Amino acid sequence: YSVERQRGVSFLEPARAVSVVDTTAAGDAFVGGRVAGIVRGLPPREAVRLAVHAGSLAVTRPGARASLPRPEEVEASLTGAPPA
Repeated sequence: YSVERQRGVSFLEPARAVSVVDTTAAGDAFVGGRVAGIVRGLPPREAVRLAVHAGSLAVTRPGARASLPRPEEVEASLTGAPPA
């Protein structure tokens, strides 16, 4: 999970339940998702939610770079839709 505190407001974004294969790039995926959310102008809570989904997807695959999810995979995860 991730805990965020911004402007006196705290919130918790729980981790997703996934089958973990390899945790190598989980942090990279999380930070990349967080930065992508900030760049897109998402509110802090939504940017952290995006980051949690990106990190959760990354741990379901082996390797480092190969495990990083594509943007459309993260979007599908956020909406609950199957990836295109």
